[in-house]
Formats: sequence, structure tokens, C-alpha cells
Amino acid sequence: KLPLAERTRIVEKMRFCAVQTVPLQFATPLIGRRPPEFRFRVGAYRIIVGRDVQVMSILRVADRKDVYQ
Repeated sequence: KLPLAERTRIVEKMRFCAVQTVPLQFATPLIGRRPPEFRFRVGAYRIIVGRDVQVMSILRVADRKDVYQ
């Protein structure tokens, strides 16, 4: 379970990105992932998202040392 402060920061980041014209401009593509996945950084946490044509889905939220395993 994430601390309340971190949850709040993650929600704010995702809301900010959701209202952008190109929300993935703030994300880093992950190499070698099929289907393509992207990473957002929020403090020590990483948010891994997948994207379909119109929908961006959160796949994982974890500490940076654990998220890629």
C-alpha cells in the first residue's frame, strides 16, 4: 500500500496527463515491450501504462527498484 502523499502525487500526475493533447509526451517508452508500454516517474515510484487507440491504462505502480521485475 502506498503512502497517502505518494498516492495523491500519482493521482495528480495522471489527471494532469489525461487532460493534455498528447498525454504520453511526459512518458518514457519502455524498450522491447509488446504491446508498447510507457513509464511515468513520480518521486521514487514508477507508473507503467499501456495504450490502446483511445485509452491509456495503468498496468503497474511500484517503487522504482521493484517495478520492472
